[in-house]
Amino acid sequence: TVEWSGQIEAPDDGEYAFGLWVNGQAQMFIDNQLIVNAPQPTDYTEGKINITAGRHKLVVKFLDNIGSSRIHLYWTRPGATDHQIVPTDALWPYPKP
Repeated sequence: TVEWSGQIEAPDDGEYAFGLWVNGQAQMFIDNQLIVNAPQPTDYTEGKINITAGRHKLVVKFLDNIGSSRIHLYWTRPGATDHQIVPTDALWPYPKP
């Protein structure tokens, strides 16, 4: 098991969709609110949240209970139609420096 914690920087205000592609079990939280719950392996599981532009607390919990670890974090920004892997420049350590 592993738990990642840090911050995610939203470039715009609005509704974001976040998704996980996971081989195992995972949960994703923003500002302590559960956004995505993947209790079993899945090609894609998504949840939505309205957030303001700026940095928000991010926690991702992952349990590899079947081997062959794999987890990908995606987002769909406000106004976009396709999900993309969250870029590394949107991820920050926590608490902010």
